Amino acid sequence: MKPKSKRYRIQGKLPKAPPPTLKKFAEEHSDVPKHVLDKLYVESKTRYVDTREKRSRLQLAKERDDLIEKRLVIHQLTFLFVAMRQKMLGAPLSWHRKFLHITDPHVAKTRLEELMLSLLRELHDMPRKAIDPNWLETLEEDDA
Repeated sequence: MKPKSKRYRIQGKLPKAPPPTLKKFAEEHSDVPKHVLDKLYVESKTRYVDTREKRSRLQLAKERDDLIEKRLVIHQLTFLFVAMRQKMLGAPLSWHRKFLHITDPHVAKTRLEELMLSLLRELHDMPRKAIDPNWLETLEEDDA
C-alpha cells in the first residue's frame, strides 16, 4: 500500500503586496521541503501577477467607462431566465394537441424531437430578443 503524500497549502486571501523573496518565504515555512516550497512560491508569485493584471484591467475599464454594473447584469439575467422559463412552461400547452391519439412510438418520438428542436431554436434567439434595445423596430420588421 502506497503511503499518502503530505499536501502543503498556504491559506490566505489573494495577495495585495508582492510575495516575499524566496529566502523569506523559506524562513516562514521552515517545515516544508525545498521542492514543495519552490512550487508554493511560484504559485504565490503567479497569483500575485494575475491579481495585479486583473486589477489593472479593471482600472482601465473604469477609465474607459466600459464596466457594466453587477446590478444591471443580474437584472438582464433575471429577464432572460424568466422569459426562458415561460417558454419552457408554455410548451406543453401549445403542443399537447399534437400528441392526441398517437399509438405509434416512432411518431411520438418524432414529434418530441420537433418539440425539443423548436424550444432550442427559441432559446437560441432568446438573448437577442430579451435584451435587444430596438425590440419595437424588430417587431415591426417581422410583421411587415
